[in-house]
Amino acid sequence: MHNKKIIGILLLGFILRIILLIVNTYYVTLPQGGFDAVGFEKQAYLIYTSGYSNLDYVYYFSSGARLLELLGSFVYCVTGREPLFLGLIMVFLGCYSILLGYKAAYLLWNSHKYALTSAWLIALFPLLMLHSAIFLREIPINVLLLLSIISFIRYWKDKNKKYIFSFLFYVFFASLFHSGLSFILVGLGYYVIFFTRKVRRGIKLMTLLLLISSLFIMNSTGFGLNKLGGSFDKSLELFQERENYELKGNSAYPPWLMLSRGLNDLWKIPLRNITFLFSPLVPFIVSSLWHVIGVLDALLYLFMFYVLYKRRRVFKLNDTAKAIIVMMLFTVFIFSLGVSNVGTAIRHRAKIAPILIVVFSGVNQINLKRN
Repeated sequence: MHNKKIIGILLLGFILRIILLIVNTYYVTLPQGGFDAVGFEKQAYLIYTSGYSNLDYVYYFSSGARLLELLGSFVYCVTGREPLFLGLIMVFLGCYSILLGYKAAYLLWNSHKYALTSAWLIALFPLLMLHSAIFLREIPINVLLLLSIISFIRYWKDKNKKYIFSFLFYVFFASLFHSGLSFILVGLGYYVIFFTRKVRRGIKLMTLLLLISSLFIMNSTGFGLNKLGGSFDKSLELFQERENYELKGNSAYPPWLMLSRGLNDLWKIPLRNITFLFSPLVPFIVSSLWHVIGVLDALLYLFMFYVLYKRRRVFKLNDTAKAIIVMMLFTVFIFSLGVSNVGTAIRHRAKIAPILIVVFSGVNQINLKRN
């Protein structure tokens, strides 16, 4: 019975995504289907036509979005320049994320009902549908993060070390698409140190040392920090340069949210976290039809976070869900520092949307009195 239901959800998700793909490819450019998506496709074709003999693979594997261009060029080696095929891959990955969302929610909550809710929400979530029809890195990241969370839940349940290695593997590959996702591991370290009671002090101390060492290595090598200027030292300078550029657009954050005075502006970080999650609703920045769609998107996040807060007692019953939320909030923190306009915020928060939905699907329905 449940298998039939998930097949129905997958079929509906596929049909909706195919329709959006056809509209974007042949009729009207969809929101977020313009500048970046078109640029990624053009670069993929350029790599394909230029050949691979002198290609700097290290550059492409360490530059986030450039990896998507390289992978797209491999597709063109088989199909020729047919952007529709790139879109079809995104459609199938988008449908796969629905199935993974179902699986993750079932493992997390041990309920087919909650798992089906997760699948429905991922299938019908507006930005997830939209990104499944556009050549952007959001959907591949969604898939890798869901795979990592599934491995994490399995490790938490079974204590089988192979799952922690697969968790690290998927997080690493997600970080190749966006280096900020490496902060998931920082969030995990924070959770182990401050939220776990059964873990011995020696393990907590080891985790703390690993966390400090990892941050030092990231600062020294630049891995995980290419969006922050390559080091923590350069991050504030990069924020100021980026915000001076992005302030020119009609979707830029208001000037009072900009990090323009270095350490004196640290108090703005919580406000930027809120703006990242709920703009253009909070603060209200609506100057185009696309922003109206953004308001709908922000309302969905606002509702989910309201439910998570109102029913936060659930996290006392499910430590795994609590750990996932902590890791997710660390990515929100790092993303919010590097984003200074509404459009980029909407796209970046969609990277974590399926994970949020997996947790929300159980928190919203679990019977607290019975449990």
